[in-house]
Amino acid sequence: MANAAQPPARITTKAGLVLSTAVTHQSDVFERFYDAYDKAFVLPNEKEDRAGFARCFELNFGAAYERLSQAYGPYSEVCLVAEEGSREIGGANFLAMPVNADTITANLNYIFTHQAARRTGRLSLLLEGVKETLAALYPGRSRILMFVEQNDPFRMSAEDYARDSAYTGLDQFERLRIWARRGAQVVDFDYVQPPLSVDQQPDDTLVYSVLGAEAESLNACVFQAHLLRFFGV
Repeated sequence: MANAAQPPARITTKAGLVLSTAVTHQSDVFERFYDAYDKAFVLPNEKEDRAGFARCFELNFGAAYERLSQAYGPYSEVCLVAEEGSREIGGANFLAMPVNADTITANLNYIFTHQAARRTGRLSLLLEGVKETLAALYPGRSRILMFVEQNDPFRMSAEDYARDSAYTGLDQFERLRIWARRGAQVVDFDYVQPPLSVDQQPDDTLVYSVLGAEAESLNACVFQAHLLRFFGV
């Protein structure tokens, strides 16, 4: 029975980061990722619990993968932790999908750097590491689009705005500017994040952005294929 594609367990990026990857929650890499992720995200509506992550990663294998990949095409959910020398600097979790012969899309569910690595350019290095991981997952494709959810400062509650800004040390508008400097463009689309668990509600306080789109417009067929796979899986 088919399983999701798996990247190399360790990847040394062009910038010298060492990425340890996993496609299962039954691994030391996942435990390291989850422990760091749990500290990095503080708003209840943006967090998944360990059991939720486990259920998602189980979709990479066996009958679940067979059913979903037949309906939507191949995909792989990956988590990784990044190290620079002997120091861990951050992590990422994404769902990767080859939507056609030329393009890989990824929903960058979570990406973060540790406090000590912030404002040092490490986010850019980590993003490049995610791209290199995607290229290793599905080689031979020339285009990679990474979609990311971002807080919408105009829709957040005052409490969430203050809490998240205080924890990260960044105003919400500054966070949007940081991503814009790395090439993120907001998609003109009324995005609503589905509930992350049965106890949560849909989240309409986000904007949806894309990295890797060279033009000001996004191919509608590629975008539709990405959303069908992302929400379907």
